[in-house]
Amino acid sequence: MPGRESQRRQKYPSRRRLLTALFLITASLLALIALVTPWWSISLTISPSGSYAGGSFTGFLMPGGSAASSCSGDCYGLGRNTGVAWNHWLTATNGLYEGILALMVLVLIAVFFSTFLGLRSATRSTVSRRSLTVLILATFVAMLLLLVAVSLAVADQPGALSSDFYTSGTPNVQEMFFCASGASPTTSFWGSNSGSCTGGQDAFFPVQYSWGASVGWYAALVSLLLLLFALLLLILSWREMRATAKPSAPMPAVVPPPPPPRAPTEISTGQLPPVQGSSAFPPPPSYAPVPPPPPSPYSGTSATVYCPRCGMPNPIVSSSCARCQLPLR
Repeated sequence: MPGRESQRRQKYPSRRRLLTALFLITASLLALIALVTPWWSISLTISPSGSYAGGSFTGFLMPGGSAASSCSGDCYGLGRNTGVAWNHWLTATNGLYEGILALMVLVLIAVFFSTFLGLRSATRSTVSRRSLTVLILATFVAMLLLLVAVSLAVADQPGALSSDFYTSGTPNVQEMFFCASGASPTTSFWGSNSGSCTGGQDAFFPVQYSWGASVGWYAALVSLLLLLFALLLLILSWREMRATAKPSAPMPAVVPPPPPPRAPTEISTGQLPPVQGSSAFPPPPSYAPVPPPPPSPYSGTSATVYCPRCGMPNPIVSSSCARCQLPLR
């Protein structure tokens, strides 16, 4: 039906369509970056002490449970304490990031589908409400999955690391991360600390370490915000299309009231007299018929004229009846 089709397919501002498509494209690229880059990192720096020349260690956590590490300087103690163990004892943490990888794959499917629909609507002059509804749902699902992945890393990673540290059976690893009292990766997602640790033949050596979110986690967070902005624009467009497509109720027909009855008025000059017997004027008086005049020698002439109302003969020169005053001319 053409009427229903015109209601379902409406226009919404082209600038808003282009802005929505731009948000979705950028969110897709950032979600792809978040899938292949580290979400969390920790950096340890050990200052030289005694015979130890010092060194630094950096560890990364990525979606899928893959853990990477790098070492510089005197890596003998660092490799023994952290570098080797880092790739083998993160059982709970690897499981957490395998779940994050599954969520990110679903996010990419949803956000790519949303981007396809957004580009399709941006290149058309009109879009149906059904297509816009599907686009809104796909964007909302992608945003929801991304929110779960970002929140899961912040909320569950400290507990997973704590479980791995205490059950790994590697005293050197526990010593490296717990040599300084206070904050540690097992208590917070972001932080820094410093202290003096014992190790090997050295009595003490100072350690400074910091940890927190890395490039992948921030890329996922920015992608989440862009999806939120795109969703708000889509909902605004959907509400405007719904208000435009809603048929307005017909206005009721206004029937004018009937005119009031007119009161009898006086007869103006030039109007016909009322019908005899009406209530406006009393009936004229009745007159007895005048007997016909006796024949006269002048009856054949037009010397007299008879009144048409009362029958009274009047001279021909009379202008009105002498009895009832009816005009004769």
